Amino acid sequence: MAGLNSSRKLPPPSVGKLLTVLSIDGGGIKGLIPAVVLQFLEGELKKLDGEQARIADYFDVVAGTSTGGLIAAMLSAPDANANNPRPKYNTDDIKNFYIDDGPKIFPPNAPTPNSGPIYDGKYLHKILKEELGSIRLVQALTNLVIPTFDVLRLRPTIFSKYKAQEDEFKYLNGLLSDISISTSAAPVYLPAHCFTSEDGNTEFNMIDGGAAAGNPVLVALSELGQEKMKHPELYPMMDRADDCALSELGQEKMKHPELYPMMDRADDCSNILLLSLGCGVQPPVAAPGWTVDTVNQWNLIGWMAEIDYSTVQ
Repeated sequence: MAGLNSSRKLPPPSVGKLLTVLSIDGGGIKGLIPAVVLQFLEGELKKLDGEQARIADYFDVVAGTSTGGLIAAMLSAPDANANNPRPKYNTDDIKNFYIDDGPKIFPPNAPTPNSGPIYDGKYLHKILKEELGSIRLVQALTNLVIPTFDVLRLRPTIFSKYKAQEDEFKYLNGLLSDISISTSAAPVYLPAHCFTSEDGNTEFNMIDGGAAAGNPVLVALSELGQEKMKHPELYPMMDRADDCALSELGQEKMKHPELYPMMDRADDCSNILLLSLGCGVQPPVAAPGWTVDTVNQWNLIGWMAEIDYSTVQ
């Protein structure tokens, strides 16, 4: 863990006994919930390490989906100090963003459009462009991992600072504003977002990261594991951490260890400290009472007409 009481940059991950990961789920305006939790945590850290302590100082990886990706970007965005940048925003700023700007992003009396998303996203785009400006992914103060989904290619795109620093993946080095708008573009609610890579050669057509990973924990750990495999000398504490039992196979091994002798270390995640924050409990949706006989009568249009996809999380 990289706690500190000065304005130094984060030490490399080889410093300390644990690799620390912060993961923040999606949830729209309910991002206020993890924002308040992080505000409390940062307040406690300030008591230990001084008023300059920031959440980004304590996590090797910060991952977020949808509104969680927006929070992750704000936590990691540097200020304008070229010689010794520090986080531009503290958690008070992020909490106030939801309180003050939330009603403008999601106006309560917005007219329901005949087509397209419920909200036009113009205010959200404007404020993120203003606040995050020209900051790019590789400038983040900790390792950011933000999933999105590309509707043109029909596949997830993971904006990872780990990868964006490599020549092969430089096209991922997007503006934090574009990445935040993209991962927050929840279908039905906010418009999809199109932008191009820094060199202009790659076009992204993006929707909400929840289409790729509603909970970004596994995405974060996957990026961390890949980075460890490329640079094992930087991650001595992680010699077994990439064998975490987070898959169906790992769960089966835990039930029947005698059948999986080669996985005797697969449930060892002791070198990773993970904090995963959600956005509260989803209100229950009444079951419609469909049976197999009912749904077998539907064609494609029937499926689209009968299911309210805005309730599917």
